[in-house]
Amino acid sequence: MNMKFWENDLNKILLFLLVVLVIFLGFIGCGAYQLQTKNTSGEDNREKQPSENFNALVDTNLCWQISQLRAENVELKKQLDSMENKIKHEKKAVDDLKGEIAFWFSFGSILVTAITMIVAIIAIVVPLYNVSEIKEKQKEVEAELEKQRNQTKNLQTLAESAKKQATLATQAAKEAKNSSEHMQTQVEYVSAQAKQAEQAANDAKAIQIFILALKEPNPENALHLYEILINEYGSFYGIYEAYFQRGILKYKMNDLAGAISEFDNAISINQGYAMAYRNRGLLNPNRSLEIWHVYFSNDRH
Repeated sequence: MNMKFWENDLNKILLFLLVVLVIFLGFIGCGAYQLQTKNTSGEDNREKQPSENFNALVDTNLCWQISQLRAENVELKKQLDSMENKIKHEKKAVDDLKGEIAFWFSFGSILVTAITMIVAIIAIVVPLYNVSEIKEKQKEVEAELEKQRNQTKNLQTLAESAKKQATLATQAAKEAKNSSEHMQTQVEYVSAQAKQAEQAANDAKAIQIFILALKEPNPENALHLYEILINEYGSFYGIYEAYFQRGILKYKMNDLAGAISEFDNAISINQGYAMAYRNRGLLNPNRSLEIWHVYFSNDRH
């Protein structure tokens, strides 16, 4: 048996109240039975008392009134007998009803007492049988709670780890974005430098060809070099000078129309090239003023 059940004050109080209730119901049943017995004996005494009082009353009355009242008394006696019979009948019915009530009250008291005792026995015995099962279930519940706590802790740890990883991933993404932007800037810078280097290389090759053309004693070969320079290195910053020199060569070769065309090309590229305007005016004196007007209208000095 589990002694902890008896150590609980609430269980002791409940057991005491059950015992008191059983004793109280027993007293009530006994009292109801005694009350029924007293009521039955008292009613028999009351049935005899009216007859004795009537005889005493007849002895004390005046004799001369007896003859006059006899007939009325006989009638009244009949009515009284009838009423007494009715009263006895009603009393009997009431007594029967009281007997039934007392019986059923006693039976109910006994039944309540039996049920109370059964409940008390169940209240005492069942916990003793179920205490081990309850303890096992309690242990299982505690184990399940502990398992849930551990799972909750693990989930919290995983959540914190995921949060840290997300923060690191965000920082890495920012760094990667910054690195990508920096790399893009570097790529653009390198691309610009490459373009500049390529342009510088092209300009260097164009300058070499231009120098070769200037030094070439054969006009035909020089014109061919200028042709290569103009066709392949059109982005050369001094390309207008190639047109100008080619115009001079054509002039020396008596190709005046070709020379004028070359000087026009040089002027179209560099509108501030005074020598091209000069030579163009010398080759066409009739338009020299017009040519110089165009030169000065371009704010060249």
